[in-house]
Parts: sequence; structure tokens; C-alpha cells
Amino acid sequence: MGKIEKMTKKDVRAGIIGLGIPVVTLDDKRSKTNWFETDFFTVDWVLGHGFPLGRIVEAFGEESSGKSLLCTIIAARVLKMGGVVVLFDKEKSFDPEFAKVNGLDSADSGFIYVDESDYCLEDIYRDIQAFTELVQKFDKPVIILWDSLEATPSRRELEQAKEGKFGSHEQGSHRAQVNSKSLRQVHSRLSDSNVGLFIVNQTRERVANPYGQKTITSGGKALRFYAAVRLFVKKEKISTNSNGQITGITCTIESVKNKVAVPYRKMRYSVDFQKGFNDIGSLLAYATNNGLVIKGTGGWYKFGSHKFQGENAGPEILAELKSIIYKEIKS
Repeated sequence: MGKIEKMTKKDVRAGIIGLGIPVVTLDDKRSKTNWFETDFFTVDWVLGHGFPLGRIVEAFGEESSGKSLLCTIIAARVLKMGGVVVLFDKEKSFDPEFAKVNGLDSADSGFIYVDESDYCLEDIYRDIQAFTELVQKFDKPVIILWDSLEATPSRRELEQAKEGKFGSHEQGSHRAQVNSKSLRQVHSRLSDSNVGLFIVNQTRERVANPYGQKTITSGGKALRFYAAVRLFVKKEKISTNSNGQITGITCTIESVKNKVAVPYRKMRYSVDFQKGFNDIGSLLAYATNNGLVIKGTGGWYKFGSHKFQGENAGPEILAELKSIIYKEIKS
């Protein structure tokens, strides 16, 4: 019997590559997660390092909890960085005036608004694939926003509606099948082109099942598997002024799944209907808990040589504090 030659790890690797298997190294672009900061501490901290490009992020929750607002602030940041934003607004909820309050200029040439009543699931998935191929060499952040999955019918639903048929029991299962097949094709293309996909989804009550979770997201189970990050957004309370008029809402955002950063982070933020998104309270709470800011009596805070009361800190102080916190998060 002849002598058996020992194989090294390099021999095994060379053999695998020789089989034609597409082996990549950790320095390959597709194996890295690129991030961009949204400039809102609450969102960036819950996501981990900011919004992950080349990944699917799902935001779900009850109605009027701030999901569409997340689309707006993400889009605003991308446009400020010179990037491109595509918004599929199936809920017809986009308001240019309120978007401007949150820093989004809908007249920007990089903002592409898609509003077509007859657009179905298959059309949007087709356009996503085409778009990822188009921007392969674009060196700025590219985000696709889909608001929302539940508001988007399948092609079969549209055809049945034209025939006067509504509420078929097969429609729900068919939409789940379309999502499952399409997401299998889309998620790898997003990674290859480094395009981020942010999908807004809704929750429904599970009427027939008294046990376990009381709510479930629409569109089947495929999205919860293909999404790298799932954000649960919940409305906590309604804010009113001294005259009893409703002025905004307070919400919480939690990452119930995160495959690219630390999961299960939870933060609170507020939305003022006149001033927009506000997360200064969460920023101060984090800074206080981590010893960056000292909280005194009467709502006063001390940060270095600065003293301020509550959320009345000047923009320079907040910018300096945010810079220190972001460096700590990245380290």
C-alpha cells in the first residue's frame, strides 16, 4: 500500500475553488454590512450602528404608530448624503409638507416617488430587481421604501376585483406564496448591489387562536425570515397641550430580530405633529445611564461645563453629546 499524502487546509481550499464553487473572502464587498447613520439616536441605537445597506429591514406595528415616519427620516438622511430614495407609496400616506418638517425635500432629484394604483406585488418585486441592477456602480446610499406590504394586492387579486370578486379565501395564501418566491430572488440581489430595502408591514389580530401571540403580521411568514432586522413599533400614549388639543404621540421601537447587530434593543421617542420626530429624551436617558451626563434636581442636566434644563439644550451641546455617544456605540 502506497504512502497516503496528507492534505493541508490550503489544498482543501484550492480543491473547492477548482470545483467552480464561488468562494469569497471576508474582504469581499458582499460579505460586509455597510451602514449609514440616520442622525436620530433612537433609530440608530436600536438598529445597532445605523441603517444596514444590502439588507431587508421590516417595521411592523399597529396603525398610527410612526412606521411611515421612519420611512421619512431614513429618506431624508439618504438624500442629504447625495443618495437615491425610491418610495412605493401604496398606502397613499406620504405628505410632502410633513415630510419637509422632518427634513425631507420631495423636490430633490434623488427622491423617486412611485404611486400607481394598479401596481401589484409582482410589479414591485420586478422593479426592485431591475433597480438593483441599475445602481450597481452608484457609490452613494440607495434605499427602497415600501409602504406598505399589506396595502399591496397581488396580480390575482386585481384580476378578481375587475370581475367583481372580492374576499376570496385563497387570496391570503396566494399573497404569502408570491412573497415567499419573490423574496428568495430579491434578498441576494440587494446584497450584491448594496441596496437597502425598508418594508412597512401591519399587524392583525389572530381571531381563531386564543393561545400564544395575539397579533400576526400580514403577507405570510417569509418576510420575517428574510428580513435581517425586524422593528416592532408601538404607540404608547397620545400627547395633548394645556387646552386638551392633541399635539403628538409617544412611541416605542424595539428590534425583535437583528442579524447584523445586538438584538432586543428598545427605545422611546415622541412625534410632534408640528415639529416632527423628537428623540432628545432618549438621548439624555442613554447619556445619563452611561455616566456621560449628570442629572440634577428640577430637570437640570450637567454635561462637562454645560448646564441645561430638560430638552432645552442648545444644538451645539446636543451635537457634541451625540458625537461622543456615537463614538462609544461604534467602539
